[in-house]
Amino acid sequence: MFHYLHDSVISIIYCTQALVWKPLPSLVFGVLSTISGLLYVFLPETFGQVLPDTIEQAERLECRSKTDKR
Repeated sequence: MFHYLHDSVISIIYCTQALVWKPLPSLVFGVLSTISGLLYVFLPETFGQVLPDTIEQAERLECRSKTDKR
């Protein structure tokens, strides 16, 4: 249900932007994609690391990282 609502809102915004300036929708999506790609560089690398499966494991991992920084 929400999926259809989301798609219709995006299409309305896309069409409205095209009325303002024809290349605007492509420019907006391109800029947002570029920004998200650049922000991706700052995510921590997790390849080959064991990741927590439960909240308790994540909390223990967080406590260990705080004590390691001291």
